[in-house]
Amino acid sequence: TCAVPSSASSAAGSKSWSVNSLGSVMSRPMRPARDAYAMGMDDTLLLWVDVETTGLDPSHGAILEIGMRWTDARLDRLDDGFSTPVAYAGPVDGFIERMHGPNGLLAACARPGAPTPAEAARLARAYVGPRLSDGARVLAAGASVRFDRDWLDALMPGVLEGVHHRSLDVSALD
Repeated sequence: TCAVPSSASSAAGSKSWSVNSLGSVMSRPMRPARDAYAMGMDDTLLLWVDVETTGLDPSHGAILEIGMRWTDARLDRLDDGFSTPVAYAGPVDGFIERMHGPNGLLAACARPGAPTPAEAARLARAYVGPRLSDGARVLAAGASVRFDRDWLDALMPGVLEGVHHRSLDVSALD
């Protein structure tokens, strides 16, 4: 799962993080860092990306959910984000069933009217596209964001077109 910044701040003024997956929320304080703008990131936007999948290999699996949120380099939210389940009614292994059965994601994917993978890709691209023309450098961000990028590139090509090849992976901060 992907950590995405929330707008809430603790009493100490540090940002808290929340996991985007159909209502399951975890938080942990982020250590204060040097000001992002002082570090030369004033023209950078972060596109926080999270995908939930049926496994670990995009050549043998499906995307179950896409979640995205824009922030500036100071981690201030720029909008309410984008999240959608993706239609899927195929088999999943026991691990995925235990993870996404109780949180309702598998049921959301099996509902009539859940966006097909092509529809979900179009919706995600419609969310991403408009900010790419702002002239800012856009980095994909998240926890293990390479995993999410690989899945989107393999199964929904074009969704991240125009996003910088570099990423901000918060799992490297632990």
